[in-house]
Amino acid sequence: MRYLVRIGIVGLLLVGLLLTSCQPAPEPTEAPPPAETAAPVEPPPPAPAEPVELIFWDSWEESGSSTAFDQLIANFEAANPNITITREFQNFEDMKTLLKTALASGTGPDMAAYGVGGGFMGPLVEAGVLLPVDAYVDQYGWRDRIYDWVWEQSTFDGQVYGIGHELEMIGVYYNKTIFDELGVTPPTTFEEFVAICDKAKAAGYIPIAFANKPGWPAFHTFSMYANNILGKEALAEMIFGDASWDDPAIVRSIQIPFVDMNKAGYLIPSPNSLEYTEGNDLYYTGKAAMHMTGMWLLSDILTKSQGFETGFFAFPSIDGKVALPPGGMGSGVMISKTTEHPDEAAAFMDYLFSEEAAKIWYEVGKVIPPVNVDPTDYEMEDLFRFFALTIRGASTGDGMGLGYNIDVLTPPEFNTAMKDGFQAVMEGVLSPEDQAKALQAAKVAASQ
Repeated sequence: MRYLVRIGIVGLLLVGLLLTSCQPAPEPTEAPPPAETAAPVEPPPPAPAEPVELIFWDSWEESGSSTAFDQLIANFEAANPNITITREFQNFEDMKTLLKTALASGTGPDMAAYGVGGGFMGPLVEAGVLLPVDAYVDQYGWRDRIYDWVWEQSTFDGQVYGIGHELEMIGVYYNKTIFDELGVTPPTTFEEFVAICDKAKAAGYIPIAFANKPGWPAFHTFSMYANNILGKEALAEMIFGDASWDDPAIVRSIQIPFVDMNKAGYLIPSPNSLEYTEGNDLYYTGKAAMHMTGMWLLSDILTKSQGFETGFFAFPSIDGKVALPPGGMGSGVMISKTTEHPDEAAAFMDYLFSEEAAKIWYEVGKVIPPVNVDPTDYEMEDLFRFFALTIRGASTGDGMGLGYNIDVLTPPEFNTAMKDGFQAVMEGVLSPEDQAKALQAAKVAASQ
């Protein structure tokens, strides 16, 4: 029986297994589709910068400065495609009245290249038409790359209104052929200078090509003598401080060039009757041995002088003290107070006085920017290189700087007194003593 029971149980198990094996296999369960991953959201492209046009007035027509400026504009616009710089030429003499009027009316340029100092920038500051740029001086670190002495001529009542440009020095160009003929070399003392004038006159040459019909050439001659006789510190007290122009040293600075040198026949006969350009022509054509003027004439001297090379020397010391040649700037870059784009204007100004731009100003513009760079390896004519390295040496390290070019630092009333008075002194109708008094009276009148 147990055997049968076991057989029965085994049979039941086999039947169960068979039944199980005959069941259809369950359908495979499909895996759920993977959840869709959202595509990353790209940030929208930045909105294009709004187009900006900056109107810039300058007087650099048909000059190296003009060519350099066009190149700098192209470079800046390439790096700042939303900004367009539109140049508008203005005659420098016209800008003396036009710029202030245009800026005051809101119809003038956003930026301008115009004179600095009290005689040019000063009236614009007084009229309240220029933008103080002190914030940009700090933002861009301009004081770290601009020569220290440059700021003096664009600072009024403690605020900065631009950056001076086209650094210049005033001294004496000389005809090397005539000097060789006379057997002389550039003088180191005033006595040697006078001796050269005597030799040139005796040989039939005009010693000094001084033509003063427009009046302003006398400003530069006076600056050479005043820096020489007074020294920089004493002259600074007259220009910026309370010292009086009615001073024996000033009388002497008028007497020697406009009376003594004139009577000795060292100047063009009747200097007040000839235009500055006519005096230049006398030098270009080899009729004058020397020409006392500034660096702005260098390009013409190099291209127009007929058959001779030109050298240059700083006006020699009269009393044995250190004599600094007058220095100044042909222009400065400034921003209108009413411009709608002050930040863009400041950015353009920053580029104009960058190290990259400095090389272009030197090599293409033939002008010296105020940027503290070493131009030794730049491509320049020898005489221009002399100017460049002399100014750099005076502006860096232990250099004493340059002397003062008086008319760019003094107010218009003072410059009018210089113009009329120096011409009168040369005509013999005003004494140097009375002219010194007139200068002081003009200083007092301008301060009231």
